[in-house]
Amino acid sequence: MIFEQIKKTPKIFFFYLYIVLQFIFYILLYTTNLFVYHLGCYSVIICGLIVSLFICLKYKVKYTYLLVFAQLFTLISDTFLVLLDDYYLIALSSFIIVQIFYYLYILSFTNFKLDNKHQIILIIRIAIFIIILGLFIFITIVDVLVFLALEYFAFLLFNFVESIFVFKSNILLPFGLFLFILCDLCVGCYNIVDIIDIKQDNIIYLIANFQINLSWIFYHPSQVILSLCGLFDKK
Repeated sequence: MIFEQIKKTPKIFFFYLYIVLQFIFYILLYTTNLFVYHLGCYSVIICGLIVSLFICLKYKVKYTYLLVFAQLFTLISDTFLVLLDDYYLIALSSFIIVQIFYYLYILSFTNFKLDNKHQIILIIRIAIFIIILGLFIFITIVDVLVFLALEYFAFLLFNFVESIFVFKSNILLPFGLFLFILCDLCVGCYNIVDIIDIKQDNIIYLIANFQINLSWIFYHPSQVILSLCGLFDKK
């Protein structure tokens, strides 16, 4: 009976199996064993890459290969950020490439034709890029790492805004990017407390010193959701 149902709706079975596996990996993130922790971190992204590739090849929805490249560069980013731990410039550069692929995927819903809304946001994107570049060139306190971090976060933020415009074409995309933003806000809090003296009653301090790593609470689900976007693509 169960196998007959699976044959009738393999897409649903595949979806739930993937969610169960990712939930197991999610639990591994809260172990005290460093090897198991890294296994959980890496498994999340590797499975996301495999699933997005499978969806692309199986269902052949137009432009879903962009999601595969986004997942691939996410894996590269996490390799340098989590596993190797000391290559932040490479990791951030790779994360910017990730957001470029998500931006291209968002534009694919308009056949890469920019309407008024997308044109306005593109102008704002360029203006912010120039402003941040100016800060990097003319203000010496802004180093390369800060420059890349600001450019990356601006790219992610505007990707989320533009994903709302194509919400009806892919309901998962804005949710995945929103969780991505929450994750990066948590990461930002961790870095700020290392640089600036923050009062203990400040929300930044509370987030940075929370008992568990809040960034993974948002990052893991975001990657699961984004890897499944191809299943809900309505091109």
